[in-house]
Amino acid sequence: MTDMINDQDCRKESPALEFKKYGIAVHFLGRYPDKDRSPNPSPDFSSFERDLMSYSFRLWPPFSSEVIRIPEDIRYIDIQFPPELVYTAEGKRKRLICTDLGSKSQRTRRVEIKASRTDFLSDISVFHLILCPEPESEESALNEYDLVKLVKLWEGGEEAGGASKGETLIDCIKFHFPAIEPVTIRELAGSVFGNVGLSSPDIRVGTIQLITEGDGCGNVSDWSSLWKALHSIHKRPLVDTATSEPALKGNINKAVLGIAGIFQGLLDFDYIDVSELRDVFGQVNLGTENLIGIHKGTLLNIASSDRAYEVIASTIGISPYLIIPHAVLLHNEELLRRASEAASKADSRKLKTLEDARREMHRLLDRDYLPNIFHYPTEKMLYEIGENSRGLTNFREAVHSRLSEVNSEWEAKTERRRRRAEDMIAGLLLVLSGLQIRDVISPHLLIPVLSIVAVIYILFRNRK
Repeated sequence: MTDMINDQDCRKESPALEFKKYGIAVHFLGRYPDKDRSPNPSPDFSSFERDLMSYSFRLWPPFSSEVIRIPEDIRYIDIQFPPELVYTAEGKRKRLICTDLGSKSQRTRRVEIKASRTDFLSDISVFHLILCPEPESEESALNEYDLVKLVKLWEGGEEAGGASKGETLIDCIKFHFPAIEPVTIRELAGSVFGNVGLSSPDIRVGTIQLITEGDGCGNVSDWSSLWKALHSIHKRPLVDTATSEPALKGNINKAVLGIAGIFQGLLDFDYIDVSELRDVFGQVNLGTENLIGIHKGTLLNIASSDRAYEVIASTIGISPYLIIPHAVLLHNEELLRRASEAASKADSRKLKTLEDARREMHRLLDRDYLPNIFHYPTEKMLYEIGENSRGLTNFREAVHSRLSEVNSEWEAKTERRRRRAEDMIAGLLLVLSGLQIRDVISPHLLIPVLSIVAVIYILFRNRK
């Protein structure tokens, strides 16, 4: 069964961009299995981690990263994109048709798989599944539509899926090993990380690095024109006030819209209007030939060149200066989720449960939560943008406020328990005193005397 969609709501892909050098990291959360092991990054990561951390954190690094070697039989795979997708935009169901199918029933891109993990002292691990171009392959280049579909794997939205009703995007984008049935991204992650601590792959966020140096720009003649167009969005109106027509036209306009679509993870990017474009690119940090920013779950970096990428292209597959800050943000987000979960347990009337929740919240928020540990301005900026744009700053304040309430409740209950204990001790002392003076005071007077003493004690305890 398929969705009934009008012809006017169907459109064919018309790429303006093409990227032959890239790294796409899909990040998963897991638990660090060896809590007693001190951070010890693999040689591929060690110099980068030391370099990007601020001075004080170099002595006691809160995390370490290591490359996970990929078996040769699953090192190179084909990404199989469906021939068409359906999605919802502006209240309408729409259809996007892929026009570059070649001799196959779906568009296929050849990529190399690389993998790594970042282990934190908190017991959280962030796993990085990285898609890279296969060396010297003509079938590895990705266009803007390919990239938006991959962003959808973690970003979701637009009710995007296959042509068959109920088929999600995760279900219909397949990853094909030689001689093995095509698998989903979660199944691929399970194959790569299943024996190193990732039991149930949970896609959370993604990082995209695109290098333009030496590449064509699809149907755009050169990237210098495109960089100028992107800068114009920041510096002057996108509309020519004399003619009231868009200042960006033709393939340059299509390319700008394509970049906006990648950044937002938006299939309907062809219809982004002028004011929306300004909002989109207002979120990015734009250099001469470099763009970097965070939108929801996506960290995007486009640059004419990147020295770190060239150094690690054959080992890590994407710049550590991108995936490590993103891992720290994901780590902190998970700590806040756990702290919020612990706060819900604090509603219990049992003091032991309340005390455990309080202790857990203090550990997560005050010990494990990482501040801006980075040395360089770009990484510091990524941390700040991620904290603010994802609402982590406000979320942390809210959880801290709840922790203050939990502390107050714990202190009140502890005080009540202490007072009850003191009352019991006083009662026992009163009984013992009565036993000692029963030979001195008449038994008929003993009980009234003890009662008067008890009343005086109670009034004293309850005084304001």
